[in-house]
Formats: sequence, C-alpha cells, structure tokens
Amino acid sequence: MKVLILGGTSEAKALTKKLISLDIKIIYSIAGIVRLPELNCEIISGGFSQSGGLSEYLLTEKIDCLLNVTHPFATKMSQQALLSADEVNIPYYSFKRPEWQQQTEDNWLLAKDQEQLLNELALAVNTGSKNILYTNGQIDRKLAVELDAIAELNEVFGPARYIVRSAKETELPQYAHWLQAIGPFNLNNEMALLKEYEIDLIVCKNSGGEATKAKLEAARKLGIRVLMLQRPEPANESTNSMNRLFNNLDECFEFISEKCSSDL
Repeated sequence: MKVLILGGTSEAKALTKKLISLDIKIIYSIAGIVRLPELNCEIISGGFSQSGGLSEYLLTEKIDCLLNVTHPFATKMSQQALLSADEVNIPYYSFKRPEWQQQTEDNWLLAKDQEQLLNELALAVNTGSKNILYTNGQIDRKLAVELDAIAELNEVFGPARYIVRSAKETELPQYAHWLQAIGPFNLNNEMALLKEYEIDLIVCKNSGGEATKAKLEAARKLGIRVLMLQRPEPANESTNSMNRLFNNLDECFEFISEKCSSDL
C-alpha cells in the first residue's frame, strides 16, 4: 500500500511517525520548507505543479490513498486534494484538529471572515488598542497597507504597533516589528512576550491544537483581549463512501492500520 500524506502540521508528523511502523510506503508532502521534518520516509516539498498537478502525481506514483493532515485554514489545498482523489478514484482521508473552545475567563471576539476581522481590529485600535500581537498568517502588500491605515486610527497614543510573529519572512506593515518563531510555545514564554511588548490585543486564527495554544492561556491570565478568525467552511469531504474525516489522531491511525491489514 502506498500513501501520500499532505502534511506540514505537528499532527501530520506525529501520525506519519506511527504509520511508518506499518508495512506501507509513505510519501510525506509539505508546501514549502520552513523546517525539515525528521521522518524516516520520502519527503517532497513545493507542491505538485512540476509533476503536472496533484491528480497526475497520484496516477504516476500509483498512490493507493491520500491522507490530508494540512492546516485547518489550508482550504485550497484541501479542496484540490479532495477533487484529485475523487478524479483518480482513490480513498481520501482527512484529519482536522479540533477548534479551540472559549472558556469563561476568556475575552474573545470571534470574526466570521477577514473583512469582519479587519473591521473589529479597526474598532479596537480606534478605542485604544496600541500594541497588537498579530499571529494571523502571512501578510501581503495589500493587507500591510490596510493594517497601517488601521494603526493610524489610534489618535490618542499615535499609530498602533503590530508585533508580527510568523515562521517565515512576510510582508510587514510600516508600524510593525517582526518576530520569527516556530511553535510549540510554552505558557511562561508567552506570558513574558506579552508583558515585554505590553500587548493589549491578540489577533489570530482558530487553528486549534496544542502547539500555539499557550498564547490564549497567557491572554486569559493577563486579561488580554483576543480577536480570532473563525475557520472557513470545510470542503465537502463526503462525496463518496471511500472518504473519511477524523478529529482524533488515534482513531485515524487505527482506521488506516485496519485498512492496510485488510488490503494486504
């Protein structure tokens, strides 16, 4: 059995390490190299355009099933994976980590899309937020200009400042300081960071998982507001009986283990 894993997440690496112990061939794919994973299997990076697209790659490499363990916000990749698996008629399995859940002590504002998030950010800056931890993914030039315009709405203290934290270099607003960092992050370090930069607002995505959860725990302890982008609607992952969606890694592993055993 030959499995292509679309990875790039901590869950993907953990699941791959367990699956390597089975009598199957695994190919692990990442969109781009931020940090090479230490996995005892074939690793490819940079997408499938050089192979003629994902569908062509699945056919050429004679992949038996596609396992999607990408980031919950990687919607384009997930949609393409679903379509390609359906096109070549192979099983499509998907793992999505559970969302973070708001607790009683949290001060969260949930935005349904990017437009609402920017509107709420503008309101927060206009009413006094001045030091913002921005961990909402890559920034392009258009967004950087929009963030600068929002920063200038703070007429009391002068332009607000963004502390932009990301794994790889990104476009930056004028009023920004970049922190390059890769999770997992721990509570003590997150508490120290929020205090050092006098953060009064966190802007992030509802990515879920443990690797970056500590900032929310630190915000809870320090009484800091969180502006959180909700997940987009998932791709329709039930187009045929071969497709399965998992929210638990152990269940995903057990299912694939049994599937491999039955196919041998």
